Amino acid sequence: MKCPICNSELEEERYTEEIWGSFDTVEVHQKCNNCKMYEYEYVYGNRCRWIYKRMICDEKQHKSYTSLIRLLWKLGVITNE
Repeated sequence: MKCPICNSELEEERYTEEIWGSFDTVEVHQKCNNCKMYEYEYVYGNRCRWIYKRMICDEKQHKSYTSLIRLLWKLGVITNE
């Protein structure tokens, strides 16, 4: 997966559990170590994205906010160091 802000590879951790005889993914954690502005978390059916300093759970709102942060990051207006 690529970061929606800077397009770098995301660091990912996956956790599985045996549920009814098969192993299923129950947690996924992704974060960008390049711009440090994007984090994704899937935990037991709940999905959330941290973009810059805000947590977004709505997909439509996520796309528009990501576009804004990407633009501001490219212009150098915001950094997250």
